[in-house]
Amino acid sequence: MGAEKKLVLVYPQFPSGLFASVSPGLLSAAAQAHQHYPALPTTIWDERIDGEFDPSGVTGALVGITTMTAQVPRAKRIAERAREAGAYGIVFGGIHPTVLPAEFAELGSVVRGEVEGGSFAQALADYVQDRPLAREYATPVVPLENLPLAHPHLYEYALRVPESMISDSRGCPLSCSYCSVQIVSGKKIRHRPAAQVVAELRARKLLEGDPNPQITFTGDAFGFSPQDRVLLEHLRAALDGRDFHWLAQIGLGPLNDDRFLELANSVGHAKLIIGVESPFRDGLSIEKNGIRGINPASVFEKIRKYPNLRTRLLLMLGFDFEPRDAFEQMLGFIRDIQPDGVYISILTPFPGTQIGAKMIEQGRIRETNWAYYDTRHLVFERHYQNGDARTGVMPAEEFMTGFKWLLAQAETEMQKWSQFADESRVL
Repeated sequence: MGAEKKLVLVYPQFPSGLFASVSPGLLSAAAQAHQHYPALPTTIWDERIDGEFDPSGVTGALVGITTMTAQVPRAKRIAERAREAGAYGIVFGGIHPTVLPAEFAELGSVVRGEVEGGSFAQALADYVQDRPLAREYATPVVPLENLPLAHPHLYEYALRVPESMISDSRGCPLSCSYCSVQIVSGKKIRHRPAAQVVAELRARKLLEGDPNPQITFTGDAFGFSPQDRVLLEHLRAALDGRDFHWLAQIGLGPLNDDRFLELANSVGHAKLIIGVESPFRDGLSIEKNGIRGINPASVFEKIRKYPNLRTRLLLMLGFDFEPRDAFEQMLGFIRDIQPDGVYISILTPFPGTQIGAKMIEQGRIRETNWAYYDTRHLVFERHYQNGDARTGVMPAEEFMTGFKWLLAQAETEMQKWSQFADESRVL
């Protein structure tokens, strides 16, 4: 008699310890399994909370591993150990395997793109019917109506992670040169019906007024579409005055609208993750569409009038258009805006992005170990603007010294004004 059929989904440890949210990819895979094979035992192993993956229970199992670029070395090691332990097969998913599927050919199969649309269901069918797994499974992006839910016990796992993610929309039209979202989810924003988002929140018992779980919406451009306002209106009605802590990634455009801010302020307590990226707006406008004509300082001043809204400013260092003293100027920018929290990343040329392709063509990539692609390491030759028509090259040591100085100085400065102790730490 063969080993029992079972699905084991694994989230590898992230090298820098960032990304506290539950993996939406794993929950989507679990939901697909529950929809098509409800009797198939499914478990999630999250190395952030469960510790190092133990492969002893994977004999005969289908093992699914989701991985971002920085997790790839760890994901490969997990796959090796699972194979040694007798797993039926390994399936990799996520942005990095979607872009570079051949990199995983010796270890297992790849589900390219989103798991909905039939790709993961095909892999499950091959496994359940004892067929060899294909090298790749891929389907185009599909509408988000009627997404299935995972088995209730897997949502108990989700509650063990500080942030619970829920799909509200996918796709982004901004075409930022450094972003890989469009590779998987496309340029068109696809919205999930508001009533279905609320129904999932209710099924997962996330509308009970408990302030501990923070609900993160997966949309990368929240607030740009009328459907986002409809969702907030549905949430407000469903909560009926109960508390609700939520997080959304949002651009400056919607935040310049008082009506949107009033609506967001009326739905529990919100943490708005605002991708400003750089104080050098003219240079950034070449890498990111739709940012001209909006003054970030005036938008943040407007937001401060709403007591239930807190802000986390997203900044990025390493663009060629930055001057040599970008660290000092960025600190001044933070002082002017006075956000409640800041996340400062290092520009990273991820596979599949426009800026990644450009740096490969220019021969500027200096680090090929994926573990360093965590937005905390400089992996390319860093250029800076040295006059109108001249470019300088900054040694990596000098850049990292300036980056660490900026993190420390920004944290000291934010403690002077931030009303939220948990936000004043610079990430």
